Amino acid sequence: MAKPAATDHWMHDAKGEPLLVVTSELNESLTQMLEPILKDVKDLVGERRVTVVFDRGGYSPKLFVLLDQLGFDVMTYRKGKIRPWPTSHFAQETLEIDKRQYTYQLAERKRGRVARLRRKKKKESSKDGPQFLWMREVRVLRSDGRQTSILTTNRDSEKALVAYRQFNRWRQENFFKYMGEGFDLDGLLEYGADPVSPEADRPNPARRPLERRLATARQRLQSLQAALGSEVGSDGASRQRTVRGFKIAHCKQRAQIAEAEAEVARIREELKALPRRIPAADLETLKTERKLIADTIKMTAYQAKTQLLGMLGPHYARTEDEGRTLLQAAFQSMGSMEIRGSELYVKLAAQSSPHRTKAIAALCDELNTLDTKFPGRNFRLKLGIRSNEPLNIL
Repeated sequence: MAKPAATDHWMHDAKGEPLLVVTSELNESLTQMLEPILKDVKDLVGERRVTVVFDRGGYSPKLFVLLDQLGFDVMTYRKGKIRPWPTSHFAQETLEIDKRQYTYQLAERKRGRVARLRRKKKKESSKDGPQFLWMREVRVLRSDGRQTSILTTNRDSEKALVAYRQFNRWRQENFFKYMGEGFDLDGLLEYGADPVSPEADRPNPARRPLERRLATARQRLQSLQAALGSEVGSDGASRQRTVRGFKIAHCKQRAQIAEAEAEVARIREELKALPRRIPAADLETLKTERKLIADTIKMTAYQAKTQLLGMLGPHYARTEDEGRTLLQAAFQSMGSMEIRGSELYVKLAAQSSPHRTKAIAALCDELNTLDTKFPGRNFRLKLGIRSNEPLNIL
């Protein structure tokens, strides 16, 4: 069985449509792959300044500087803990896109320090470059009081659009979801596999259960320590006039803490005995050429389906919620084919309800105006819905 031994990096446009996929070697991260991918993108877009949106997996201040120099704006979540801003700094803003309104509680700092790029020198030189990285920061106040920090080098987009772009990055996940549910091309193809390079290594899977146990043990230890600490300031603590008296009164809790500390130390020792990375010789990687052909088919199919979804909108009120499901049902419908002269007629069966049938019929009429030729032949394609009249069987 072929196990994962390569990483796919997908790039989508602002609407979540797949543009390209790059299959990289095992262990290569998003920060390593963004630069070479975007250099190819730059050849396609020319001098236009493109904003690249990604999650924390691509967070790297040095990479931000490099991409800015290449002519790209970056947009991503701030990594690490943040100090909350006063809620009085936030104001409600509404944005309308594709006839839908998005409302956010937003605050902004035009220029905030993100990271140190180099240490300060006694003798500064213009060749040294900036000491700090400064970026625009937009924060979104959530309904539960949490604040989401978004960093960007894009100075032109309004705050609400920054929040919309970052939060809608997840739309690219729709592509993977619908490819699996709607097309299942992976189930139709036998890719084949190649062995991984002998020099390649991978994270040691044996460490994962121990790391989970260590996290649980640390959490238990912290809870016990917090409970004992709360007893120090309680009214009951005043009755124990000495430290010895306090220890005696809380000997059970102290024993539990000692036991938890011993558990944490024991798991740490077990982790130290396991190497962080091991050879990847037991893995295989899918054959790249076949896989890229399959990925190309996936992207083309998804883009065609998305275009059909847009054409279906005026004819079906629930397109946003049920449009893809309706198209999938139409794709799987029974039908008939008939050649009449230079035209190929394709008649689909009626759908599950009259209003769905009417919507697909209207979509067929709109597609017929495109004067599409059947691939590989000169037949003009004509689509429609088959009538419900019974067939006359001779």
